[in-house]
Amino acid sequence: ICPSTYLPIYLLIDASIYLPIYLPIYLSTHLSIYLSTYLSTYRRIYLSTYLLIYASIYLPIYLSTHLSIYRTECISLCLYLFHCTPLKKHINSSVFLLFLIQMAKIFNEQQMG
Repeated sequence: ICPSTYLPIYLLIDASIYLPIYLPIYLSTHLSIYLSTYLSTYRRIYLSTYLLIYASIYLPIYLSTHLSIYRTECISLCLYLFHCTPLKKHINSSVFLLFLIQMAKIFNEQQMG
């Protein structure tokens, strides 16, 4: 069950990531809008960009700086995002664990400095 307190954050991420990026790919896949070769290239670029920029860089920095929340809340929010967004489909548990460790390191460095 997704916590209701994180709903505005989820909607913001959903509006900025899901609608302009994920939805066109979903529609083009199931409705066969684009050519298959173009679509496969577009999907590979999208997945690599999504994992590299969003999951490993942008999300931990955003959570630790702009939201200014404590470590436990930060990790619980990441767990919520992992279970309630399209991120779950593209990431496995080991990668997600490394992501949480990296996020905790960034958060610790900012708390000490």
